[in-house]
Amino acid sequence: MSAPQLDQVKQLLTTRRNALEERHARVARDLQRRNDPLVADWSDRAIQLQNDEALQAIDDAAQDELAAIDEALRSPARSDLCPVRDKLKLIAHLGA
Repeated sequence: MSAPQLDQVKQLLTTRRNALEERHARVARDLQRRNDPLVADWSDRAIQLQNDEALQAIDDAAQDELAAIDEALRSPARSDLCPVRDKLKLIAHLGA
């Protein structure tokens, strides 16, 4: 990979990392119930708690991707990190 390509990948990784950090912060706020406290009605509360499970799964996936990005940024020449780079190039291409 050429130096300009490596710089582009690093920029993509950094941009994606920032987006994931923002997602993690939003999920953490939601799970702390700052804006949406648990309701008294048990059936509505059950729905809220199910939503918490989904939020936790989203956060877990974000944390896994953050770890992969951090590793890729530390070791940009490792060939086993190509799938991470490829995914991020696709994300950047699609404008996500």
